[in-house]
Amino acid sequence: MKSIFIISILSIFSIANSQVSVVADSIVGEWYTPDKRALVTIYETNGIYHGEIVDLKNPTNKNGEPLKDVRNKKRALRDREVVGIKVLKNFKFKRRNKWSGGVLYSPLRGKSYSGILKMKDPNTLAVRGYMGTPSFGKTVIWKRKR
Repeated sequence: MKSIFIISILSIFSIANSQVSVVADSIVGEWYTPDKRALVTIYETNGIYHGEIVDLKNPTNKNGEPLKDVRNKKRALRDREVVGIKVLKNFKFKRRNKWSGGVLYSPLRGKSYSGILKMKDPNTLAVRGYMGTPSFGKTVIWKRKR
């Protein structure tokens, strides 16, 4: 009876660990933002992770011109196209399912935020943006493109 209990406990721990245990490059790939508004490619360069918008659900304005980064706080960047913007910069893999130390950029708001990325499962990424402390932020869920 005692051995069945020990085996059960070990099985629970191994299942729990396997669900969140990922390698650093697990985040690499194409991800849809909420409502599939944008498709972001996450890539690695020298151990640092970045993400760039590669496609938009609605890539043009009402005049048929490519959407621009018109809300950017830096006036010089307002004329750049949204497709091609880096929305994730300088994230580092910290542990099993977490990347942090990077910056998130929101073209919808024209603002940058500190960020934390957490892999919930192989196809689900929790993206948390915050100012100051992570307690006062917002998390959105991105889904991997299949």
